Amino acid sequence: MNAPENLLTDDHLRAQVKLLGTLLGQVLLQFAGEDVFEAVETLRRGFADLQQQEDQQRRSELMAMIDAMPAAKVELVVRAFSSYFKLVNVAEESFAHRNRRRLLSHGMALWEGSFDRTLGELREQGVRCTNVCPGGVATEFAMGRGRTPEMPELAGMMSAEDVAEAVMFVLTRPRNHRILEVAFRPVTETSWG
Repeated sequence: MNAPENLLTDDHLRAQVKLLGTLLGQVLLQFAGEDVFEAVETLRRGFADLQQQEDQQRRSELMAMIDAMPAAKVELVVRAFSSYFKLVNVAEESFAHRNRRRLLSHGMALWEGSFDRTLGELREQGVRCTNVCPGGVATEFAMGRGRTPEMPELAGMMSAEDVAEAVMFVLTRPRNHRILEVAFRPVTETSWG
């Protein structure tokens, strides 16, 4: 089955990232000032050029520029780059999500490596997957994080062996069974969360 024609392309993603970068630049100019904006642009262009071709002298100049900045300016520059990369991540996630929806709306399989597709492929090979959700278990994992071995609450909790027994139950079911989830709590536990 061919991919739908309305899938977004890398050109679309690049255009979105460019737009977000431009908008961030406008915000930076308005709220941080021209000095910070120029520093960000100089560093952005400089390090982008270094990605294409290494130039040790140019790298040293850029690093010296950073070293000479007052701490308050460095903080604003770092925040600008951090904000930019957050925006890029949002654009990439949106791009991928929109394309996935388009694939599914055309009855196509999810992308290779997706959780649902991987589970489906494993099921076809006879591999089963179960979510085992025990409640409070008296183990050493939580000790030192608000729990101590002397706490009376631990007496009513399950043991690691109790959980292992539930796992063995799941593993020993006939091959034509799929147990999707096993959720269990000690009777002394009032919470389901």
